[in-house]
Amino acid sequence: MDLLSETLMWKRNLRSRYFPQGLLKTGYFAEGISTYINKEKIFGDLADSLYGIVGVSIGWETYQLLFEKRKVKLPAVRIWLSTGRYLSAVKADLKSIGIPQERYITTISGRFKIQPTNRYRPVFPGISISHIRGGTGTLGAIVRRGRAKYILSNNHILANINQASVGDSIIQPGSGDGGTERDTIAELTDFKRIFLRRPNNLDVAIAEPIDYSNILTSIWGKIPLRGTTPARFGSLVFKCGRTTVYTEGRITDLAGDFKIDYGNGLVVEFRDQLVIEGLEGDFSKPGDSGSLIWMWDENMKNALAVGLLFAGSEKGSTLANSITGVLNYFGVRL
Repeated sequence: MDLLSETLMWKRNLRSRYFPQGLLKTGYFAEGISTYINKEKIFGDLADSLYGIVGVSIGWETYQLLFEKRKVKLPAVRIWLSTGRYLSAVKADLKSIGIPQERYITTISGRFKIQPTNRYRPVFPGISISHIRGGTGTLGAIVRRGRAKYILSNNHILANINQASVGDSIIQPGSGDGGTERDTIAELTDFKRIFLRRPNNLDVAIAEPIDYSNILTSIWGKIPLRGTTPARFGSLVFKCGRTTVYTEGRITDLAGDFKIDYGNGLVVEFRDQLVIEGLEGDFSKPGDSGSLIWMWDENMKNALAVGLLFAGSEKGSTLANSITGVLNYFGVRL
């Protein structure tokens, strides 16, 4: 068994050990792969939770090799704690079940709370958004051009598949989550038209916020976004979206050409798209369109954008535009 598979096995065992009453995989973010939170432990009395543990995930730990000067990064189970009171007990428990010290990380995080379909002020990437008369998707990122700031998402979310006009209201939460005109946060600024009879490469739109002081650039208001990185075959990627919240996956294909069904008989061609498969279940579902797809930087502290999610298959595969193409089209930066 390779190290990553072994660590995944440990994570699943710890999940069952620390959350025996069942799990809620929902709007709580933790660094690494697959965050699992027990609903009763989060919203109930934390004194009743086992060691105050609120999550388990997979991260990477730097380890000094014996008799060598070099260091290596190994996959490690990360234990997320609401309090440090039981830290020694957690370490003793991990030792008792045979997980070596160099293969686990403990992080005192407090509670993780977010529900992406709610109304948020300030707004931030990863939550529900839509055109006033359009389908609901996800606020992908905040981008800049000079001193101006814009909300980035898909054409079919912010521009209603070419049917919108510049200046139209953009609302948060989206219309599918109860948003109305009074929830307006931005005005549509620009979008790339989706062509019906020739190939496309981008499904993108931007909108300028009405109040710059009412926006945060960090994903979920917590994860700093520090630029972009090229998409590479096999790369581990993440996304925070309106429907499936936090998911993780791998880039399985590059330069994919597909026919995309937008509904109501509208089928158009897209070329040169990224393909992502989820590690545990679907990477995305309807409502996640517009989500930013990203990787961790080498220090596992900042997000680096890879793509912009715009479509998914009935079997769980996800398609994304290259983030470089998206930013270049509008002449913006993260």
